Amino acid sequence: YAPSTSLLLSSRVTEDAERLRASGLSVAVLPIPDPSNFANKLYAELRRLDKLNVDVMVVERPSTDGIGKAILDRLTRASAGSPLRSHPEK
Repeated sequence: YAPSTSLLLSSRVTEDAERLRASGLSVAVLPIPDPSNFANKLYAELRRLDKLNVDVMVVERPSTDGIGKAILDRLTRASAGSPLRSHPEK
């Protein structure tokens, strides 16, 4: 699933969301507190945020341990057409 809303993968979700809001964009945030539980609802959550009709969804970059690696792969693919794509990891 590739959302029609721009998707920004971020290691600094709060800061990036605030920066985007300050520039006049509407933003939805998707944290990933527990990758093992999040994996089952990844696409449902992306669809839910897509329906909010915001300018940008900022999604927390998951760890690359275990299932996090697979989630990161799916999110990277989902953000492929987004102009904001991804914030490099520090």
